[in-house]
Amino acid sequence: MIVFTAFTLLVGLTGWFHWSDLQQKSLTDWFLDSAGLWVQGLIVPLLQLTLLQTLYLQLFPVWHRSLAISPALAFGLSFIAVDYLYYWNHRLLHSRVWCLHHVHHTVTTMDVLGTSRNTLWSSFLLVYLWVHGLWIYLLADPTIYILGVSLTAALDLWRHSRFGPTGRVYRWLEGWLILPQDHSWHHQRPAGDRADHLVCNYGANLKLWDRLHGTLYQSSQWPPTLGQTSRLSLWRQLVYPWGNTFATLMSCHRYSLMPSIESNERLMLIIICVIPFAALLYCGLVFTTVLTVPAAKAHPLAFGGIFAIIPLVTGAAIWVGPRRISGHDSAQ
Repeated sequence: MIVFTAFTLLVGLTGWFHWSDLQQKSLTDWFLDSAGLWVQGLIVPLLQLTLLQTLYLQLFPVWHRSLAISPALAFGLSFIAVDYLYYWNHRLLHSRVWCLHHVHHTVTTMDVLGTSRNTLWSSFLLVYLWVHGLWIYLLADPTIYILGVSLTAALDLWRHSRFGPTGRVYRWLEGWLILPQDHSWHHQRPAGDRADHLVCNYGANLKLWDRLHGTLYQSSQWPPTLGQTSRLSLWRQLVYPWGNTFATLMSCHRYSLMPSIESNERLMLIIICVIPFAALLYCGLVFTTVLTVPAAKAHPLAFGGIFAIIPLVTGAAIWVGPRRISGHDSAQ
């Protein structure tokens, strides 16, 4: 509920105050952002509730709900300890596997809808999926731990927005919390497209880690330009962001219906306003089903797989359909 409220509020504020920026986003940007929201808002939590819990239950049955700790410690593990793990996880993404993270840095404005923009499966390289799933399995009462997870996710949405604090609020928060202004400098447009130009503010919640390791840059101002360019097709940005052999075999040409979609204001309005909220409603339906329906609780892997496949198949049908029509017309 915390995450849904934060997302709804920030999207509403973005639409109200920065509608012109949303209109300037390309259809490729909307595909990338929507796909990322589906993966991080649905697939990853679904895996934590179903596949990982079942896997841990098979491997470590005696550990299930075996760890009783204080609420303060549970929150500290979620909000502080995991945050430090993510700091190094994030630095790794900017070094050894930069090609998988580069898509996230193609956002050109601080935009809450672009929070989850990424290569589809790069989310599985984040510590959040594996560590949170394990602690939720181990803790006798994971309620406060999950509160820390939700607060981290809400702050992540806020951190990618343009609604940074000012005045007294900024002075109170800027010493310890990563603010939207701070994260915007992490997304600054560098002199080139190399990851080593982006050397500041890797933390998620706290500035402590950047301060300890010399990667903190603080400013109450916003950077003049944001985002890196990508020469990859939409397909490669989503699925295969490196190499050429497989990409050559599976390359997707820009189909002829794309310009007509971009020029259709009503359809673009639907894409901008409806798809993200439909994704969140679908997530709510999935979680409600898995947690309340007896058959889903008894067979979480089967139901989780079905719910995960539905949006993927739907998206594939929408994506492939126009290309097939376009290819058939051109052949004639």
